[in-house]
Amino acid sequence: MSSPHASPFPSTEHSLAAYGWNADLAEAFAEHAAAGLHPARVVRVDRGRATAITATGTVHAATDQRTAPPCTGDWA
Repeated sequence: MSSPHASPFPSTEHSLAAYGWNADLAEAFAEHAAAGLHPARVVRVDRGRATAITATGTVHAATDQRTAPPCTGDWA
């Protein structure tokens, strides 16, 4: 079933819709998407590392110890 508010990001086995991505988030993210960035949902934070899901798969990143780390459930 297709949505009238289709995401500009490819649908894959890591569909962001399964993590809460919707038309409102896509609209809020549009400026970032226009700059070539892609949304990610943080699914785990552990000892200075974050794991996030993107439309193209899982990514891992170090968190900055000088600032508050992302929380599980954050959009990045």
